[in-house]
Amino acid sequence: MSDLIKTFRYLYQDQKSLGKCWQLFRRHFNQYNLESTRYLWKKFQNLANLEQWKKRENKTIQILATPHTCFIAELIVNALKKTDLHFKITIKETEIKYNDDDLYIVICPQYYKKLPKTYIAFQLEQTVSDRWFTQKQMVKLKNSLLVVDYSLHNIEYLTSKLPFSQLYYLPISPIQLDRESHREYEYDVLFYGDTNNQRRQEYIKELSKHFKIKIVNNAFGNEIWHEIRKSKIVVNIHYYEDALLETTRLYECLSNHAFVISEKSADFNQHTDLINLIDFVDVGDINQMITRISYYLNNINEFEQAKSRISKYIQQQHSPFNYYFYRVLLSLDLISFDFFYENTHKLWQPQSNFWSLGLPESIERKQEFCKELEKYSEIWCFPGIRHTKPWIGCGMSYKYIIRYAKDNKLPNITICEDDVLLPQGFKEKFEDINQFLDKRTHQWDIFSGHVTDLDDSSAIEPIDKDSNFTYIALTKTTGMLFNRRIQAASATV
Repeated sequence: MSDLIKTFRYLYQDQKSLGKCWQLFRRHFNQYNLESTRYLWKKFQNLANLEQWKKRENKTIQILATPHTCFIAELIVNALKKTDLHFKITIKETEIKYNDDDLYIVICPQYYKKLPKTYIAFQLEQTVSDRWFTQKQMVKLKNSLLVVDYSLHNIEYLTSKLPFSQLYYLPISPIQLDRESHREYEYDVLFYGDTNNQRRQEYIKELSKHFKIKIVNNAFGNEIWHEIRKSKIVVNIHYYEDALLETTRLYECLSNHAFVISEKSADFNQHTDLINLIDFVDVGDINQMITRISYYLNNINEFEQAKSRISKYIQQQHSPFNYYFYRVLLSLDLISFDFFYENTHKLWQPQSNFWSLGLPESIERKQEFCKELEKYSEIWCFPGIRHTKPWIGCGMSYKYIIRYAKDNKLPNITICEDDVLLPQGFKEKFEDINQFLDKRTHQWDIFSGHVTDLDDSSAIEPIDKDSNFTYIALTKTTGMLFNRRIQAASATV
């Protein structure tokens, strides 16, 4: 079947009529331009190819990685092994022959001149430099089915260049690449990476005056992992002064039980989980790095305690990477909701029965919600599920939260969406509402603080009134911006 016919068929099934198909593209063209409309067509072409791939008996996910992204490939393979999906991994820098019928995950697509027909792009370059975001390179991202990125800083940049629906957050996490045991180290300090850079050369020159240091260039995968394991300390030195944190490298080191001393970064505050695992020093402060290296080399107990924390951390069975990677697969209906929930719900340790629902990719919206948290800080933020049809992602997010509440025997749970505006004095008003609900003998399932629509057939009954609110009972309600549920309601979802 030709791509044209296949895409038209998918479009018709999605939009339900030729008229709606025409209106979709006409509105898009009027709002944007011809180039953007072509990429809209490409989006539906990718989705049509995906649907055809799903129907194949021996369908395979092809993972394409360059040697320097072996660690990312390991993370993906580790996650896919738990699914029923078949996959094949290819580590290669040169061009390969693609199978147009397969679905690909291409790690660092900027490194390849030619790309397959249908692919998920795993974007790993830092947006602090325009080197990898020329018009030619952006086409590679625009033509993809989805773009996943490890950095919210990058996603904020890419939001102005790509549709929001195409961008997915996928943070890096560690996996256990080596079982730690007592070993003899060959080097005090290891640095690996590109040294064709003035600021890195200045660091290495000074560090070499004080320590036995090993420099490794152009080594990847098992080769560099072997060197990491022979080193007491690995140092992370930025290529750019204003660089983002090299989380891929840091988690690669942690996965090999390595202790790391690193410069801080422009997005340092986004990586709170690393603060107790890595010793961070100020950007550009070579003397501080020398001081910290000396401290750990001369204080064996502190060094061993740091290594013990790392070992405990990387042996965790559930990781943020798996949650967000499975979130991508679920958005494309490649795994079931039940599989997704069972393999991710133990990751969370909420400190409150009050959850907010939002998408981490919605950077501006998330920043605005932080202002609302100043009014009431006892809200735990849950990164919502996504889907190619957004309303399905929203519904699955509520299903996930409510199932979590039921499984953990929470007596009730309050859920708000992250575009809610909390009134002044919210804490006192919320306490009054909770007291009212807790003393009610009248049977209720859901308290809704914001009704956006009401069906004409709804029955309305005033039940109480206080100095702040009038309470009414409804048989139907629409609007999920703010609601509280008792456990009985969870069982019916």
